[in-house]
Order: sequence, then structure tokens, then C-alpha cells
Amino acid sequence: MVKKLLKYELYAYTRTLLPVYAILLGISVLCRFVQFFENDHVSYGILFWSSVIALIITVIACIGMTVGYGIVRFYKNLFSLEGYLSFTLPVTPTAHLIAKTLGQFIFCAAAVAVSLVSVAIATAGEVLVELFRAGFWLIGEFFENCGGHAAFYTLVALLLLVIIVGYFYLMCCACISVGQTAKKNRILKAFGAYFVWYLITQAVGTVGIIVFAIFGEIGLLEAIARVIENYPFEFVHVLMVGAFIIAAAISAMFFFISHRIMSRRLNLE
Repeated sequence: MVKKLLKYELYAYTRTLLPVYAILLGISVLCRFVQFFENDHVSYGILFWSSVIALIITVIACIGMTVGYGIVRFYKNLFSLEGYLSFTLPVTPTAHLIAKTLGQFIFCAAAVAVSLVSVAIATAGEVLVELFRAGFWLIGEFFENCGGHAAFYTLVALLLLVIIVGYFYLMCCACISVGQTAKKNRILKAFGAYFVWYLITQAVGTVGIIVFAIFGEIGLLEAIARVIENYPFEFVHVLMVGAFIIAAAISAMFFFISHRIMSRRLNLE
């Protein structure tokens, strides 16, 4: 059933976001077209920078709308009147959550891809060639300096990007799920749930700073610095893998919260 649900998710995303992606590509073409008339006139400068600013704003809007649409769709499809239809289907809450999370992954990647294509169109020509040269030079320097560790860093970095998207989306889903348990003011309760999580993260960060200061007082920071100096690549390995494990664990917690509420405390409008 996940496959069928995902098909409908992708259809809904495409129907809503395809015009946004088309507008972004259109603005990138316009931005490139303006550059054919390059000259020293003030009017050209105004037109050029206006098109560049419009492109930047549209790129941000494209990515923001992709993320926002996924969150709004989660609420409307599961916890509004549409939820009566969604939960009469022979589908488990797990399948609903997996399909919606996969849909968000796919279209976040699509939004980034379209944004990169739009930038490539807007900078087509010498600027794009220079960007590619700079990119390849940076990649070469990265692999030369990191050696055999570079492939691992690249893989874990990509996994971190994926898990960060999942973390944010599942956090929003969990907050919405908590909010719908209220009899009224559900959106307010959802924001309250997010605020509580924000306070928890701030408290953990504060504790981390205090521990860091204590380590400095007792001389542990110097020992840690020596370890990092002697094993820099291994330290980055541990840091990246640790960040991935923590983000994955918290994402799983958010998934469990949403699943639990959808299974045991469903309260549709």
C-alpha cells in the first residue's frame, strides 16, 4: 500500500508545485536573456540586478513552498475532514507516515535539482564554465587533502542531508499530531508542542555549554584538542557518524509519536 499512497502523494505534489518550478525556470531564462544586452547603462544594471534578485527570491520560495506544502498536506490529508477518507482505507498509520515522508524527500530533492538547473541556465556561458572549474578544483583539493577518507565524508554528508530533511518533516508531523489531540485550538497546541521541543533543545544546548566550560576548567579540553590534532580524520568520522545517529534517533522518536497518536488518539475534525 505504501507504493499506491506514494503515487498519490507524488501526483498531489506535482499538481501543486509544477507551476512553481516552471516559473523558476522561466525567471532563470529571463535572467539569462537580459545578459545578452549587457552594457554600461544604468537601466541595464537595474534590469539585471532585478532579475537576479527575482531569481534568488524564487529559488527560496520554491524550496520553502515544497517543504511547506508537505506539512500542510500532512495535516489536511490526515487530520482534517479528508482524514475520514484516509483512515477508512485499509492502510496502517505506518504506511501513511512512510509515504508522506518519502514524498517530502523526493520533492525536496526535486526542488534542489530545479534550483541548480535554474542557476545553471542563468549563468550559462563563461560564468558557468568558471563555476564548474572552481567546483572541480575544490573537489580535487578535498580528495587530495582527505585521501581515502573523502569518499566516507561524502557518503555520510549525503546521508546527513537526507536525515535532516526527515528530522524537520517528522518533527512538524509530530507537533501537528500532538496538536490534533486538542478539542479546539489545535493549531495553537501544535505550535505549543513545537515551542516545548524548542525549549528542550535550548536546555540541552545550555547543558552542553556548561559541560564544555567544566571541561575547560579541569583541563580536559586540552586533552581533547591533542586527540583531535593527532587524529583529525578519525575525529571527523566520529563527529559525523554521531550526528547522524542522534538525528536518526530523534527522527524515529517523532515518527513514533505521530504513529502512536494516529493509532490510539485519533481525533478528527
